[in-house]
Amino acid sequence: MTQILDTNRTKVSSQIKQHKLVAILRLKQQTDVAPLIDCLINAGIHSLEITSNTPGFEQEIARARAAHKNALIGACSGRVILVTH
Repeated sequence: MTQILDTNRTKVSSQIKQHKLVAILRLKQQTDVAPLIDCLINAGIHSLEITSNTPGFEQEIARARAAHKNALIGACSGRVILVTH
């Protein structure tokens, strides 16, 4: 289990270093999430965090990952990055 976490952490760190930018989305309305993600991805931003205080953040992360398979999309809580592929 530790090796899997270390591998995922290395992969995530590598992608963040490659893209050099992580967009952090904190929105009040769940309906605003998908259009903003689509816009950011189309603009070339491929590392996105949806904050856990965004309504429906888990559903929106799942939707965004399905729609944008090559992007790094997840949530972060302090030092713990929640990303599953």
